[in-house]
Amino acid sequence: MKIPTTLKQHPFRYALLSAAALLAVILLVVLRIGTAGVVLNEQNVHLPHLAAADDGLRVAVLSDPHFGPGDAGRAAMLAEKLNRTNPDLIILLGDFVNGTPDIRKSLSMKEFSRFVGSLKARCGVFAVTGNHELWYGRDAVADALREGGAVMLPGECVTVATPSGRPLQLVGLPDFTTEEPLSRFPAVDDKLPTLVVMHDPKSANFIPEKLECFGIAGHTHGGQIRLYPGGGDRSSLRLAIVRFKAKTTGLPEYQRPYVLFDRGFTDYHGRKLFITSGTGLSKLRMRLFCPPEVVLLKLRSAPESAENTFTIPEEL
Repeated sequence: MKIPTTLKQHPFRYALLSAAALLAVILLVVLRIGTAGVVLNEQNVHLPHLAAADDGLRVAVLSDPHFGPGDAGRAAMLAEKLNRTNPDLIILLGDFVNGTPDIRKSLSMKEFSRFVGSLKARCGVFAVTGNHELWYGRDAVADALREGGAVMLPGECVTVATPSGRPLQLVGLPDFTTEEPLSRFPAVDDKLPTLVVMHDPKSANFIPEKLECFGIAGHTHGGQIRLYPGGGDRSSLRLAIVRFKAKTTGLPEYQRPYVLFDRGFTDYHGRKLFITSGTGLSKLRMRLFCPPEVVLLKLRSAPESAENTFTIPEEL
């Protein structure tokens, strides 16, 4: 490449421009990898009352894919990734579409149902819906999920037999902001292992305080942009902006209390949750230090086999 004469005369300026160009390329590569490269996040989880015979039960989780019109290939890739975990159960946490039935913006329900039907789990596929299903048409999405073989959970307690033959309870909660709140929590046997499934982690407000269970949630996308790798909630750019806004201009009434959690293991008013970063994107079409993920939870019968640190989130 021929170097312009003016840059030859200013080698320091040339070095700065070269360094800037190199940094720009590195940033683009990082953003591309962080946006497109789906990772498998494996975690051990202690589930109260789980029998020793069911120790290691495998639960694959997918949240927030936000399938667009050209995403049939991505859906097939995610199905393969889920199936490759050899799951006992598959849990789908909502926001499957982009909030509109316009075929130019969301995957068709026929293709979505085909995706659900391609999922394989020994004990079945179970689902709740999220806020984007409201704008698309919740009934249409729920029908496609059922047509694909998924069991719909919102407001229901379903008991399934594990491979050992023992019962496991799955409770589905409605989306906190877009569905009618529960008038009463579904009837459960508090001596059985219970997984509580929700889209928005704030739906954990519906869980009775004394119920020993474990919750799974999505919705947050993990904030999508973290300020540094492997950080907790303090590394989330989205939460940093919320904190700054609360201290300067104040939060509007509808945002109070604003719960500062984004991803990972969270203790929310005594309810133990795992929040996944999901696989899709919001209007911000990038991720940084927060890759899209498929989650594999391995359920453990003994607390010491799943030593997780549960963050207690702030509220503003």
